[in-house]
Amino acid sequence: MDIDNVLEKRNQLIDEQGGYTAVRERLLLARVYFALGLRIDDGKGESIILSYKNSIENRMVLFDIYLPKGISILKIPANSVIEIKGNLIADALHRSNDIAKLWKHKYPNSKVYLLYGENSIVSETVLRKAKSLRLSDIYKVDKFISDVEKKKKLNDTIRQEEKTWKEKRIAILDSAQFSFREDNCTLFLGAGVSQDAGGPSWNTLLMKSVKRLRKPLTKVDFNRIYKACSMSPIIMGRYIVGDKKQKEILTKYLHDYVLYKDVDIKESKLISAICHMVSTRKIESIITYNYDDLIETALTQYNIEVASLFSKSRSLKDEIPVYHVHGLIPEKTPDVQSTPVLSEEEYHAIYSDSYHWSNVEQLHALDRNTCFFIGLSMTDPNLRRLLDISHKDSDKEIRHFAFLKREKLYASDKKHEKNEVHFRIIENQLEDLGVNVIWYENHKEIPPMLEKICAELKLVE
Repeated sequence: MDIDNVLEKRNQLIDEQGGYTAVRERLLLARVYFALGLRIDDGKGESIILSYKNSIENRMVLFDIYLPKGISILKIPANSVIEIKGNLIADALHRSNDIAKLWKHKYPNSKVYLLYGENSIVSETVLRKAKSLRLSDIYKVDKFISDVEKKKKLNDTIRQEEKTWKEKRIAILDSAQFSFREDNCTLFLGAGVSQDAGGPSWNTLLMKSVKRLRKPLTKVDFNRIYKACSMSPIIMGRYIVGDKKQKEILTKYLHDYVLYKDVDIKESKLISAICHMVSTRKIESIITYNYDDLIETALTQYNIEVASLFSKSRSLKDEIPVYHVHGLIPEKTPDVQSTPVLSEEEYHAIYSDSYHWSNVEQLHALDRNTCFFIGLSMTDPNLRRLLDISHKDSDKEIRHFAFLKREKLYASDKKHEKNEVHFRIIENQLEDLGVNVIWYENHKEIPPMLEKICAELKLVE
């Protein structure tokens, strides 16, 4: 909105005639109008309508301000209205709440603001009771305007932070693109890759496993058990699997009803982007923590020869090796499989054996190649241990890349700085392990970024 138009409208409001109370309310209205007018976004069609009348359930209501599309920068939703009182008394408060109830019935996602002057005589008890009804957002005018200023400043800070991390991401993607063209590369794939094709998350897999081998349970039951297992998948695995017979039952169940149910790799843009990366012949190997062989199936459809490996390496010809370091339950040949690593006991067996084939293959990739971590949370303790070993024995170059979602600790914008500190700590931790973080907010962002990384470098003349 043009500031000159706002000032002109403000002066018109003040110049309107009326009694002392009316003039006082118009002055308050002018202040609120001016504060809001500076924050509306014309590009989004946001506007301020004064003296708005509407009929609701055969009752004519009048609001001082109507915001048909809300104000995005202040997080005021569409169809919100504002009523301003120079003096707030109990009768006006009750009437306002009655109208707010009607309005919110018609526009449930809107807000109804009741603003009042400093010298109002309504008692704190009545005011507290009115606020508890949660029909109107009740503020003193000065407090409302102050909050508008704070939200504007906070929003500007957030936008600047977003610009900063996104600008940094561009530089990291450029570095990843250069490394991809110059180095041999390995892809480390996690559950997020299979999920993109309709596969289960780790939590879903664990919950279904508990239901199959233990008694039926609700999601609440599962969450309580998971919490009792310290939110650790490997401790949860030990809770689920008791003996070899149960492991066999679970493996068959995962194959028949969990891993491949509702899966369609053709619908996964992420798997398509990964296949495109592999087709460039810059990928030397793939290390996957998934039990399924979806990536092999997809690569075969791209006419890329692959070898699924779940034990000590055999001789390879021209195939791309896909190492299933936590075991394999293939879709088409269920008789050709390894025992999936699920329980704490099995996990510890891998931990303690420095020469276990899976540790050797992962360290080989981390030491010699540029590695891209996709669909992983980067919290697996064995992976972090191997990264630490590899980075300490290297020249300290940060040359691997992990795609991570910016999962906020706090939903409220008021905790923005705490969220940013959290993200910086994660970045620093992974940099200490030799890994650059490529942040994203939506999983749909990953395929285009992978396409950029494996695109031909453009020469600048």
